[in-house]
Amino acid sequence: MRSFMDNAPVAVAIKDLERRFVLLNNKIELAFGRPARDIIGRRTIELSASAGAAAVDALEREVIETGNVAMAEVFFPERSALPWTFEVKFPIRDAAGAMVAIGGVAIDITDRKRAELALAESEARFRSFMDNAPFDMVVKDLKGRYLMVNRGVESAWHVAAAEILGRTLPELSRSEGVAQVEAIEREVREAGHIVAREVHFTDLGPEWTYEVKFPIRDASGSIVALGGVAIDISDRKKAQMELAESEARLRRAQQQARLAYWSWQFAGESTAEEYRWSPGSGLLLGMPDADMPRNDAQSMSLTMPEDRERLRRLYNETRAGLDNYTVEYRVRRPDGVVVWVREIAEVVRDAAGRRVGVEGTMQDITDQRALEEQLRQAQKMESIGQLTGGIAHDFNNLMAVILGNLELLSEDLPGNVAAQQKIHTAIRSTLRGSDLTQRLLAFARQQSLAPKLTQIDELIPAMRDLLLRPLGPAITATFALGDGLWPTEIDQVRLETSLLNLVINARDAMPDGGKLTIAASNVAIEPGDAREVEGLAPGDYVLIAVSDTGEGMTEEVRARAFDPFFTTKGIGRGTGLGLSMVYGFVKQSGGHIELISEVGRGTTVKIYLPVAKGSAAAAGALPPRKVDLGRGVREAQDNRGGR
Repeated sequence: MRSFMDNAPVAVAIKDLERRFVLLNNKIELAFGRPARDIIGRRTIELSASAGAAAVDALEREVIETGNVAMAEVFFPERSALPWTFEVKFPIRDAAGAMVAIGGVAIDITDRKRAELALAESEARFRSFMDNAPFDMVVKDLKGRYLMVNRGVESAWHVAAAEILGRTLPELSRSEGVAQVEAIEREVREAGHIVAREVHFTDLGPEWTYEVKFPIRDASGSIVALGGVAIDISDRKKAQMELAESEARLRRAQQQARLAYWSWQFAGESTAEEYRWSPGSGLLLGMPDADMPRNDAQSMSLTMPEDRERLRRLYNETRAGLDNYTVEYRVRRPDGVVVWVREIAEVVRDAAGRRVGVEGTMQDITDQRALEEQLRQAQKMESIGQLTGGIAHDFNNLMAVILGNLELLSEDLPGNVAAQQKIHTAIRSTLRGSDLTQRLLAFARQQSLAPKLTQIDELIPAMRDLLLRPLGPAITATFALGDGLWPTEIDQVRLETSLLNLVINARDAMPDGGKLTIAASNVAIEPGDAREVEGLAPGDYVLIAVSDTGEGMTEEVRARAFDPFFTTKGIGRGTGLGLSMVYGFVKQSGGHIELISEVGRGTTVKIYLPVAKGSAAAAGALPPRKVDLGRGVREAQDNRGGR
């Protein structure tokens, strides 16, 4: 019996009903650190004052009182051996069944309890870490049910942990973020690696979070759960979106203003010169941003040859010390279109005051240059008109005196045939001079007009034979008159003369034959359209277009076509006043004239005559078509080899 007890792997003892040790093995001696003789006859509470001794005494009292087995985990903090034991107390009975003693077994559970305590401490530290982390943390099972959430989740979601644990995300939110999170977790389960993405929620927690999901594995490496961290990035995301919107507004403003921002970094000891452009700058020159010039050589390859030397000198002056500049020059885009740009720049200095580069803007000013040219042309025509009108009036007075005296001289020499022939020749020349004067007055808009209500769709057919007479057999004429043309208030004779002039010009531009088209239609110029055509105010007009398929004009010839006495015809073939007279008549009538021409394709002259006041509605005319006010070759092309 003694050998059994001492070799047992547990502490064994027998106590009397007074709870005093009667028999014990060596494990009891080891636990109390005393020999058996110092233990026999004493109670546990007499050997130790710890809570563990009180717990053992309570178990023994329970056995005595109930006659049942009692057990509990007990801790003796003062012991170096068997500090943690699992105590089992049971009654010992005689043959008659009466309780005569108490048996006890104490199993050493110190290692297990220490492991449990270490685990509990670790879990407590982990829980403290989770609850104090400045972001949301969760643990889910493989079916997406929440196993653990930190206080950050409760605070951010405004939901208690008890209402979250055991539930899935779709049970808590209906936002688009649910599908995004599920896609992330599915990828983690399938691929077995960390996945991180931005997620957008509208009904649960922060609006924008950066979600990091990762697998949790067991000792064998199998995925048993999913961990997740969510960082609130709402403020950063909103700032990003505001920045993106600001940049988008800037790009739109750049596009609308045809503006680009750039910087030019000067060459350093270890760096080369470099141009940098703001996003969207490529739109200015019709190319991707990546193709915008990065250095002088690339920039000069786009610059028109006539402007390169001037630009090189300016850039060299900037490198040498010029602090700011404004320059205008021409650039050929990849599609072949030449545009005018204005470059405004200022030197940039570093903290030490050294000149390190240039920053500036580039703006497409092609339309502005065109408007400026139109203004100059209008001012030139006005000045020439005033000068021409003054000269014409004086010349007309001289012609009247000469003609009067020639007529008187003819009356004084009634029988002198030779003299009469000379006088009549002088009178014819004087009359031609008077006709020339009338043309000059027409250009100067100082001629006397006799406007009356006129139906263009009646006037043009009535003069059809007159218009066709100057044409040869090699020229085909087409008339295209719209239905229900509005009436105009115009000098019919001057209009007929103008149309005849245009037809003759078209004939001269087609020496080898071609096609002449005379068209008329109603047009309504809207306020937005009026900006496209200099001098054409919004309103209702009847448009007469005379087009040919002749030689066309160069831009230089077209720019001077309305100048008096300018002609490309040979000597003796024209006075250079035909188009000038048409221009003056149309302007004096409150209309507008437009000349479109391209070499080799032809010319179109468009005359806009204002509708007679109040007549458009009364006439019940057909709705107008919207006019194309672009500056290219339009509709039937018109060409003037000369005038």
